[in-house]
Amino acid sequence: MMERLRTKFSISKQLYREVLAEFFCTAILLFGGTSTVAQFVVSYRQTDEWVCVAMGWGIALWLAVQMGMRISEHLFSCRFLIFVAAQNAGAFMGALGTFIVYYDGINAYDGGTRQVTGPLATAGIFATYPKPYLSTLGGFLDQVFGTAILCLGVAT
Repeated sequence: MMERLRTKFSISKQLYREVLAEFFCTAILLFGGTSTVAQFVVSYRQTDEWVCVAMGWGIALWLAVQMGMRISEHLFSCRFLIFVAAQNAGAFMGALGTFIVYYDGINAYDGGTRQVTGPLATAGIFATYPKPYLSTLGGFLDQVFGTAILCLGVAT
């Protein structure tokens, strides 16, 4: 019976499978990671520590990689833009999922007024923002070195 269902619902085109895998894996990554941050923020940073947030992101990354590892293994340059679009759409869907799940918690935390900075800031759930002391050069160097280390890790 399982084989019959697998045959009935399988997607025959490899490109479609890869694009869907990129979409869903990115959505799972963002949903898991931002949900961990949301739990940390709406609990007034009392229930967890940053190590739990880092572990949550790590588990979300592991799950996303495990989901898509056997479907999408190589990046062909002619498909690059399709994959970028699928990943962006998946990222927005993952973040939207977190916003929907934690909507009541976020409203209770900030009183319905969304803030980027301040004691009740909630924008940090979905993105990173520089601290006031960080200069433009410092932020630029942070991104250059962080990206270089990431690229070295992926390339090896």
